[in-house]
Amino acid sequence: MSTSATTTCQQLANRQTAAPLTSQLTERYQAAQNDQLLLELREEIALIDVRLIDLLTVEDWEQIYEVIEQRRRLVVSENRRLVEAGQMLSVEQAMLMIAALTDIINTHVTDRKLLAAITADVSKLID
Repeated sequence: MSTSATTTCQQLANRQTAAPLTSQLTERYQAAQNDQLLLELREEIALIDVRLIDLLTVEDWEQIYEVIEQRRRLVVSENRRLVEAGQMLSVEQAMLMIAALTDIINTHVTDRKLLAAITADVSKLID
């Protein structure tokens, strides 16, 4: 917790009327600080998908379009978060990684039949 946040929480805790609430808020704040998945939007996207399926059964087209737009914004935000966190690979990075792994396999695996099978499987992944 940052110094200013700690000071603010302590100041609030010193007030008698705010003490129980501040204790809960402080605990929640600390839990949020330690939550590695706090900024992930995957659960929200899944929830939107379920809502969309529900709307399709009643054919409420206005709401369907609204939910699709909401989902699009969430997906864009999640993709941006992943890129900013460095958790996405570009195609170029992925291809470099496959090439490096292929070199490692070729260095350590001497059985030609096994190498051919591995190469065939890697080719299937790329195509």
